[in-house]
Amino acid sequence: MGYSNGALRGLVGTAAVLLTAALIASALRHWRVAAMTTAGVLTAAGIGWLATH
Repeated sequence: MGYSNGALRGLVGTAAVLLTAALIASALRHWRVAAMTTAGVLTAAGIGWLATH
């Protein structure tokens, strides 16, 4: 569901990436630095992937 498939599918893909990042950050909440770093990297990689597909 990349951005090249239309705005709605791009929005759904972005929401899925952000939800996944939030879930991972929540799972790692005891290690705040690791949680924020992992969520940031995952978000950047996911949105980057969506932009190229």
